Amino acid sequence: MQSSREIPIAETVEPREEIKASTLPYHVDLVNLDRASPALVKKVEDDGILWKGCENEWKT
Repeated sequence: MQSSREIPIAETVEPREEIKASTLPYHVDLVNLDRASPALVKKVEDDGILWKGCENEWKT
């Protein structure tokens, strides 16, 4: 997750629960990139896969 505004922890509960209850064939970590290390942000930018329907708001 990355946003131009602060993401309250309460707003991450529903997406986390939906991912946990899903039948996705992959392990998914929901991470607030605004609070992640620069190395992790770079890794996600380089290797991450944007989910269909999500907007790409990478800070450049």
